[in-house]
Amino acid sequence: IKINKLFTYPKSELSFIEKKAPSGKGKISALHFFRKYLIKMFTSLSVYDVYALILGKLQQKDLACLRDSYDYIISSSEPRSSHKFAEKIIKLKGYSAKWILYWGDPMTNDVASTKLFRNSESKEEQRLLSVSDFSLYTNPCAAAYMKKKYPKHACKIDWIPTSDFEKDEQASELEVDINCIGYFGDYRQMYRNIYPFYEACIENNISAIIVGDGDTQLLSQNNVKVHPRMSRNELEAYEKKCGILVVLENFTKTGECIQVPGKLYHYGLTHKHILVIIESSNISKDYEEYKRFVFVPNDK
Repeated sequence: IKINKLFTYPKSELSFIEKKAPSGKGKISALHFFRKYLIKMFTSLSVYDVYALILGKLQQKDLACLRDSYDYIISSSEPRSSHKFAEKIIKLKGYSAKWILYWGDPMTNDVASTKLFRNSESKEEQRLLSVSDFSLYTNPCAAAYMKKKYPKHACKIDWIPTSDFEKDEQASELEVDINCIGYFGDYRQMYRNIYPFYEACIENNISAIIVGDGDTQLLSQNNVKVHPRMSRNELEAYEKKCGILVVLENFTKTGECIQVPGKLYHYGLTHKHILVIIESSNISKDYEEYKRFVFVPNDK
């Protein structure tokens, strides 16, 4: 597929949103903290992310580089405001193209969401389903849940596997410990329970590496090394050392599978063993046929 760059907003339009804290050991200004506070408040109160603030500045002249017609228009939910931008572009240009919504997670079932007004999300989610032509999710669990939740729009809902670049696995056999298990991701208690994995590794003297942020303190042990979030290059160096990669399923209040972590697809492109620690049984039935993953319940 040929991808053309369409347009980008001037830096001046995004400066308030994207301006970073000054580097170095000097004091961070009060303005920086105030900016972060405003962005956090907006994110909590609004259905959409902070980038929706510049939606009102989108005008016909910004769309001069677009063609007069398209067969399909696809908007992705990372960030959510992409859907709002696509909707406005379609209206401004008068497009009759089929509009496809692509979702990493359902709007109302994003376990990491900090939104305060979930009812507003439900209304907006239903509205987007009604005005679009198709809504695609990254896994069968999410698609099945959405069909059940919005039966009126079930014919528009489907799923497609997450795509990724082919992995470059140049690490030599000497660099890889086939018995070392690696978990690379966050582990916040509201949606991921890492304790059974962590404790099982300690008690059974299993070599493990954990990289990510959480709201609970995990301490490094002789055989388990715990690190905070790090750059992608640093992370890949640790990944290459591990012979086994862990996918930790998110849990929900209902106990049903709604989200499948994208790592399940990303790791599937490697030649490593993949251990999927599950909270529900229905995730395994959708993927066991591939003979690629080992599924275990989240207990010791």
